[in-house]
Amino acid sequence: MFKFLLLWRAMRRTSSCGLVVEQKHSTQEEMLKVATSALSLTGTRRGRRLESLLTVMVVGPLIVALITSPIDPVAYKYSNSTMPELVGVLSVNDRLQKATKLDFAGGLVGAESFVVDKNGHIYSGLRDGRIVRINVTDQSFSVVTRISDPYYHCDSPGEKCSRPLGLDFDASGSLIVADPFKGLLKVNVTTGETVLLAGAMDSGEIAAFNNLAVLPNGSIFVTKFCKRSDFSLEVLEGIPNGELLHYDPVTKQLHSVATNLFLPNGLTVSSDGRSVLISESGKARILRYYISGAMAGQTEVFAENLPGLPDNIQPASRGGYWVAFPMIRPGSQLDFVAENPWFRRFLVPVSLLDQLLCLWYVDTSPICA
Repeated sequence: MFKFLLLWRAMRRTSSCGLVVEQKHSTQEEMLKVATSALSLTGTRRGRRLESLLTVMVVGPLIVALITSPIDPVAYKYSNSTMPELVGVLSVNDRLQKATKLDFAGGLVGAESFVVDKNGHIYSGLRDGRIVRINVTDQSFSVVTRISDPYYHCDSPGEKCSRPLGLDFDASGSLIVADPFKGLLKVNVTTGETVLLAGAMDSGEIAAFNNLAVLPNGSIFVTKFCKRSDFSLEVLEGIPNGELLHYDPVTKQLHSVATNLFLPNGLTVSSDGRSVLISESGKARILRYYISGAMAGQTEVFAENLPGLPDNIQPASRGGYWVAFPMIRPGSQLDFVAENPWFRRFLVPVSLLDQLLCLWYVDTSPICA
């Protein structure tokens, strides 16, 4: 078991398990040489003793951690229907591989959502807390503002943390930003001045805001991904704690309009303006929340049993919507993991073990990511 874990760690040897590590071996062949060299020790008597000791050190705490896991996950299903196959219109293609890749000096690490202004400039939030303005013509970018210290220097949610995710412009041209640590922000894209519109709904929670949509009247809808600061554990539990929130620019109040959502993610205003569409990643479906008309205030399923877990969603110029799927269900174990809570209970100590191996095997100081 330890041999496998060590080889696996040597193969990955990149920034993982929430730690940023130095990649000293840039090719797979070099990493395999390192792993083979490390494993060759196990053929000696000293190596066998070391292997036995390390196996006990690894397996023992793993069993204890499994019994005392900090989560109590529940089973859930993406759909009662058969998982869709990747055939017909869902067939795998390489169209995105043929797209032109824009090369920006300095890199745009962790660009999440994006929005385009009337001049054709693209705005996006980065992993380090910066919001940037991108000029596609000359492939350059400039920093609009940095909301706070870099996200990957944060040991826990607080004043120094920021990770701008969802973006949208309001009628005045200000950029509205959903930040899971800070809350709902308003940014002047000319001066960089940033104003907090609304923070976390309850004390003791992080805001957990993910994406947003601004209506013509200035109202803002925003998805709240989860409740707890240890949101990775909440995701593994499989409990629908997400919400759809509404911010009223007149009263300056934020309140919940839809609850019990499982990892609500992307958000956009429908083409007819009568509803907002919500990517519910944890259920592999898209919901519609009506904001006007006879069904105002009601939620219904817009599309379900999707082939992957939907993330950002944007209206397409030719009708319909563009939906990003960071994970695909067919050919993966997503449905198995969803329907077997014991496995997710097991994943927590495995993740902790992975971080211990990072610290033990890679000789570099980790940085909180």
